[in-house]
Amino acid sequence: MTGTADLTNERLVSVAQLLRVALSSWKVILLAMLLGLVGGAVYAMLARPVYSGTVLVAVEQEVPGGLGAALSGELGALASLAGVSVGQTGSRKAEYLALLRSESFALRFLDRQGLVDTMHGISTRGPIRSIVNRYWVHGDRDAPELRRRDAAKFFRERLLRVGEDKKSGLVAIQVESTDPVQAAEWANSFVTLFNEDVRLRESRSAKARLKYLEAELERNRTAEIRNSIGRLIEGELNTIMITNVQRDFALRLIDPASASPVGRPDRPKRAQFSLFGAFLGMFCGLIFALSRRRREWFPDPVCDSMLPRV
Repeated sequence: MTGTADLTNERLVSVAQLLRVALSSWKVILLAMLLGLVGGAVYAMLARPVYSGTVLVAVEQEVPGGLGAALSGELGALASLAGVSVGQTGSRKAEYLALLRSESFALRFLDRQGLVDTMHGISTRGPIRSIVNRYWVHGDRDAPELRRRDAAKFFRERLLRVGEDKKSGLVAIQVESTDPVQAAEWANSFVTLFNEDVRLRESRSAKARLKYLEAELERNRTAEIRNSIGRLIEGELNTIMITNVQRDFALRLIDPASASPVGRPDRPKRAQFSLFGAFLGMFCGLIFALSRRRREWFPDPVCDSMLPRV
């Protein structure tokens, strides 16, 4: 045990020894740090710049034209059959956020912009991705449906960011591109298309409910029931009217995206890459200096015995 402890103590390097090595090899460490600094700066300058367009919106949480709260308890069963929410606030925020991040809407946006082939080409670019797609991915990646899914996955995971501020409740939608003008246009078009889709869906649903309620109005002759159905019909007509005139139906625009100045990309950050390169170079220089002193601190008896004696 004593021999093992002595051997362990002999192989421990103190902080003072490390500092002496760093001071004695400062030229090597400084050179490595400068090389790392230049390397990081060159990489940041040669890397493809990425710009982002960010739209700030407020989610409309109330269902337009809803009369459910007013009719709670009067005609709940009939309203439920017609698809009208009774006694609820009509919050749609969670639904809208999930739809913004969904694959179906990403495909809808890519189809509208004609970007399916472009996104699929970027997602399969490079030798490593080509090898992965060839040997580890099952199925023909050039099949139309797989191309669409790959494009949507790449867009959602690499180019789209949907974040919510918990304090203010505002939602930031960010889209990235190598062109600052294109990034802003994509972000604004993304919000516009979302409002259009939600308006059309709500309009179709309201028309279907209206048709059902009108049929029930013709079938029932009780004055009280007909009066309640009439109020439900009034709410659906109000919803249809709002979907036709209100453009910001689901997402109310607070701050539209604007093009970033050319030469000031969101990434890569030149200063950060330069500092990282300098730190990495300094670390490598220190490791190199320590490796040169290894033989002095940790002599190997077996190797030393094989050296010729003078």
